Amino acid sequence: MVMTLTKVILLVVGSFNPPTIMHLRMFEIARDHLEALGRFEVICGIMSPVHDMYGKKGLISAKHRKEMLKLALQNTDWISISDWESSQDHWVPTRQVLQYHQNQINAILNETWNMGKRKHDEENWIKQVLLHCDHNDKPVVKLLCGGDMIETFAIPGLWLEDDIETILKDHGLVVVTRSGSNTPKSIYESDILSKYQKNVIIVMEWITNEISSSKVRRAIQRYQSVKYLVADSVIDYIVKNHLYDKLSVDMPDNLKNFVIDRNDINFKSSVVTLDGAIQVLSDINEDHGKNNCFKINHPMENEDVPKVEIQITKDGTIQVISDKETTV
Repeated sequence: MVMTLTKVILLVVGSFNPPTIMHLRMFEIARDHLEALGRFEVICGIMSPVHDMYGKKGLISAKHRKEMLKLALQNTDWISISDWESSQDHWVPTRQVLQYHQNQINAILNETWNMGKRKHDEENWIKQVLLHCDHNDKPVVKLLCGGDMIETFAIPGLWLEDDIETILKDHGLVVVTRSGSNTPKSIYESDILSKYQKNVIIVMEWITNEISSSKVRRAIQRYQSVKYLVADSVIDYIVKNHLYDKLSVDMPDNLKNFVIDRNDINFKSSVVTLDGAIQVLSDINEDHGKNNCFKINHPMENEDVPKVEIQITKDGTIQVISDKETTV
């Protein structure tokens, strides 16, 4: 007798600030494990960036995060982005994100989908559902997460207990282990996780990697390479749009129209206004070379622009030594 496989959609909710290779790697690890169990068929993966009002420190706009995700997903044919969560008027709890996608899938397969409400050509995850399912299928949207996230269920006030129960009962968790997290212990110590532990699938990650978005942002702010941690196309987008640039965050207001890119060991730098109108190349100031200081001056005559003296410390911190505006 042939066993009927449960069709699964894996959904990850996150900041993706920026998206790293480990965000994508989670999907591959989870799909391999689920299909090796012989009970599941993974038909697609969905990445849902959180709303701007999520309130996490350092969170850039959803507009940029969605564009970076699109670039990161260019080489995959089964993982796609859903912009429903980030397009709402307010922050949306994870439970509602799961329920929305489950309801849309159910509606599609029950022929109650209103074709006029959304454009199928804009929703790749809908295409995957239509490609792999028919009206007799009952695919389930499962929450894919890391072992560190499941530990947050125990933090008082962070999650509503009703939300946790609905996620576990109606959807289920696929948890990829991480160094420093003990998922079996988290389940044992939680009454609600223990109650629904049959709906929690633990995926062992034997090739551990501690890449995180926060560490990537720190490296960018210190002008360190993040190549092979995020997709090259994402790096290009970050550079082009001056994302996560410490100088653009920490500079005085009257200088925030300048962004510094340190391109090599000689501190040769480009300065670009936000509208991209002015570009300047300036070598390190010889008088301050030993202190890693350099001045940015506009070389064109008859232009009123700020003269900026910057110091970059050994740990990559940028300090504005002089922000007095002068005519050069």
